[in-house]
Amino acid sequence: MPIRFNQLASRLRLVAVLAFASAFLPACQAPPRAIETPAQRTQRAVREQDACRAFFANLTTRVGRRLDKRALEQGSLDILVLSGGGDFGAFGAGFLQGWGQVADPAMRRPEFDAVFGTSTGALLAPLAFVGTESALQAGADLYSNPPADLVEPNGLIPIVPWNESLAKPIGLRRTLEQQLDADMLKQLRAAMAQDRALACAATNVDFGTFRPLDLLENSEQDDAAFRQSIVERLLASSAIPAVFPPIEMNGSLFVDGGATANIWAVRDQSQTNSVLQTWVRANPGKKAPRIRIWVIVNNQLFPENGNAMREWISLAGRGVSIMLRSTMLKDLRLTAYAALQVDEKMWGEIEFRFIAIPDEWVPPVPGNFKPETMRSLVELGRKLGADAKSWRTEIPNIDDVGGYDIGKLAVPEVRGDSAK
Repeated sequence: MPIRFNQLASRLRLVAVLAFASAFLPACQAPPRAIETPAQRTQRAVREQDACRAFFANLTTRVGRRLDKRALEQGSLDILVLSGGGDFGAFGAGFLQGWGQVADPAMRRPEFDAVFGTSTGALLAPLAFVGTESALQAGADLYSNPPADLVEPNGLIPIVPWNESLAKPIGLRRTLEQQLDADMLKQLRAAMAQDRALACAATNVDFGTFRPLDLLENSEQDDAAFRQSIVERLLASSAIPAVFPPIEMNGSLFVDGGATANIWAVRDQSQTNSVLQTWVRANPGKKAPRIRIWVIVNNQLFPENGNAMREWISLAGRGVSIMLRSTMLKDLRLTAYAALQVDEKMWGEIEFRFIAIPDEWVPPVPGNFKPETMRSLVELGRKLGADAKSWRTEIPNIDDVGGYDIGKLAVPEVRGDSAK
C-alpha cells in the first residue's frame, strides 16, 4: 500500500514526539531471526532467483495456453493490472462494480484471463478475478464499512524501536480469511484448471528485490492450506514497511510490493523470453488474439496538494510522495511502451487503457482510512466505471509538460473521447 503524503507526515510527526519514550519502556523484542552464514545467505538468494524464474516460466506456459484458446475462439485475452494506493483502493473496488454496468458489451467488465495486483490492488485481485457480484461487493464492503479492528496499534507505544511494526492488520487478516470461503476457493481452483493466472507483487526486504507471488500455486492443497497460502501472500504484498509487520516466507521477509513494482507483469512483454514473444515464436504466421490490457490506478497522478511547508516533516513526506508517484508513472509508461512494441511485432491487436482517480477529487475529510473518504471513492469509482469513456490512453509526463499518447493502441471510438 504505497504511502500518501499526509500518511507519512503523520508518522514522522509521531516519531518526533514519541521517540524519547523508548528509553523508559521494558523490552518486548520482535521475533528473532536465525543467524546465517554467508554461504547460507547466498543459497537463500539463489532460491529467491529460482522462484522468480519458476513463476515466469509457469506464467508463460499458462498464459500461452490461454492465448491458444482465445485465438481458436477468435476472442480477446483480457489482462487486469491493479496498482497500490492504501485506502484509495476504495476507488478500484467501486470501479470494478460500476464496470459491470457498462451498456456496451464490448467494453463491459470481461472475465479476466490474468489479474496482477500490488498492495491494495492485491487485496482486490482475487475478487476481480472471480468477478461475481458477491465477490465485488465484498471488496466494496471492505473499504466502505471496514471492521473496527482492521488495523490495530502494535502495543501501548508502537513507535518503540524493538517493535517490528507500528500496527497489526488483525481485522484485515480475518476479513481476507472470510472472503476466501469454500465456494470462492472452489472458483479459484476451477480458474487454475482453465490456465487463468492470478498473482500479486511483494518485495524481498532482505535482498531488496521484486518478488512475484502466484496466488493459485497451492490450489491442490486442502482448503485450510490453500486459504492460508493466499492470505499470507496478500498480507505480504500490502505490508507497508514499518507500518505493518513483514511476512516471512521461505526464510525471507517480505513487504509491500509497491516498493519495487507498483504496475507490473505486462510491461516486459517486448523481451524475447516473455509470454507474448514466446507464443509468437511457437506459432509462426498465426494471428494472435486481440489482447486488452486494463490498468486501474488506485491513486491520483497529480493531486492538488498545495504548497509544502518549510519544515523537515512536511518536506520529507512530500518528497517521498513525489518519488512514489513518479515511479508509478514510469511503471505505467513502461507498460504502455511495451504494449506498443509488442503491437508492432505481432500479427494481432493490442489495446491499452488505464484509469486513475481524477486529480481534482478532494477527500471529504482529513486523515487516513476514514470511512467518509473511502465511501466517497467507492461511489466515484462506481460512477466512472459505468462510463466506458472514463478510460484513458494518454499518460501525462512526470513534469506535466506534455502527454505520452499511446491512443493508437485503443479502439478509435474510445480513443477519441477519453484520450484528452
